[in-house]
Amino acid sequence: MACALPFGQFAMLLSELTIIYLATAAPFGVASFLRERTRGRRNLPTLFKAAGAALAWPFTSLSLLHKRAASRADRRRAGDEGSDPDEQRVERVKRAAVNALRAVEDSLADACLLKDVKERHTLFAARESIERYTGLALACASASAEARPSSREMELCRIAGRVGDDLLVAG
Repeated sequence: MACALPFGQFAMLLSELTIIYLATAAPFGVASFLRERTRGRRNLPTLFKAAGAALAWPFTSLSLLHKRAASRADRRRAGDEGSDPDEQRVERVKRAAVNALRAVEDSLADACLLKDVKERHTLFAARESIERYTGLALACASASAEARPSSREMELCRIAGRVGDDLLVAG
């Protein structure tokens, strides 16, 4: 026994599905339009291409996923995975520490315990210190003792009048 929908319910279901489909299509159309505009393409063809990408969003999404997977595979083959796992771990820990300090600041502010600007500045300085320290730690980890300083790194010392070995040591 088949369950048939009355025409009114079927029309309502169809209109709801159309709204959902178009609402999902909108970001794909906008992304396509903006991507073409940054490439310097003209307005009307760009608009038509974006409308086509929006209306065919299931295929557009598959195409984007395929391009992203190919890009990741190319990076893996080239050995450029973005950053070192240690760098990623340090970045995660830094982010967690900074977020914890922000949560403490929010809790203190909600409890009306932060009465002075100095107290807020103390928490800001703590977050800034964590960010500075992790940046310096990552820079030191990637530096080698045998590496020569770049000309950019020695510029201030050169302007100050240092020359020869003194310039290298200062750099």
